[in-house]
Amino acid sequence: GYIVDVETETLTSPARFYSPFFSKQQGKLVGLKLPGLKKAVAMALKGHAEALKKNKWLKMIGWDAMFTKREGEVVFFEGNFAASRIHRRITFAPSNAYNFLKM
Repeated sequence: GYIVDVETETLTSPARFYSPFFSKQQGKLVGLKLPGLKKAVAMALKGHAEALKKNKWLKMIGWDAMFTKREGEVVFFEGNFAASRIHRRITFAPSNAYNFLKM
């Protein structure tokens, strides 16, 4: 897993914090551009907004997606209730924890 800068659509660093499996990740893909990532994030946010209309309790969704061979094209193939992973996002940075607690 990697941390991604959505604005530049670039992998910025390995997500070593994510799990023991990723803790020794080399980060060989750092710097890789992912054309279409910003659009994919916008699609995920729109999907979340639609899901939230129908299920007010559904505050977190972990979207599984993949890019196709066509540049910038993404396919979403699963959305999971993300409560079991939210602690990783909250503790990733002090600003994340602050924003989470503000809610």
